Amino acid sequence: MDDDRYMIPFYALNTYVYCRRRFYYEYILHEWEDNYHTIEGELQHKRVHQRGTQKVRGRFHNRSVEISSDRLGLYGVVDLIEKSSGAIFPIEYKKGRMSDWKNDQIQLCAQALVLEEQLEIELGVGYIFYLSSRKRMRISFTPELRRKTLQTAEELRLLTEQEIAPPPHWTKKRCEPCSIKDICLPQEIEIMRMKL
Repeated sequence: MDDDRYMIPFYALNTYVYCRRRFYYEYILHEWEDNYHTIEGELQHKRVHQRGTQKVRGRFHNRSVEISSDRLGLYGVVDLIEKSSGAIFPIEYKKGRMSDWKNDQIQLCAQALVLEEQLEIELGVGYIFYLSSRKRMRISFTPELRRKTLQTAEELRLLTEQEIAPPPHWTKKRCEPCSIKDICLPQEIEIMRMKL
């Protein structure tokens, strides 16, 4: 890997897909505020992030595993690596309810790509465990998801070279619960734009 290449933490991919402007504020400008959602997520992840290995109902669990790939320029922590009947599955824990969240899927796929490189195996599926609904969602690492994950990483790297934050795009569902809403001011900026 080129020494100047920006190494991307897995969760930054998630943030970028959720909102490019949020990514810019958090990772480039280092602006951050906690709110109810971020604190609740942190508390729910406390057990998940306790490192260790254990056997649960015939499956081996390895929690909070740090991995990285210089070649891919990706790194971070896999919440849980599960081994069952010889197969290995990365599992990402999320605070919310099960839904078709592309940002969560891309984060999980990035973890799978690095695991594949380190373990020299191919992973077919992984899981996202949604803490609020207490359900696992099976994610297939299709060629399309793999391509989208690597494409997202490259787009993110290009954004890190920009000197100006991406413009806001106000959507109530995304912006209202965002912890940096009062820094980003998406609704206010869009109102000002309409008046100009």
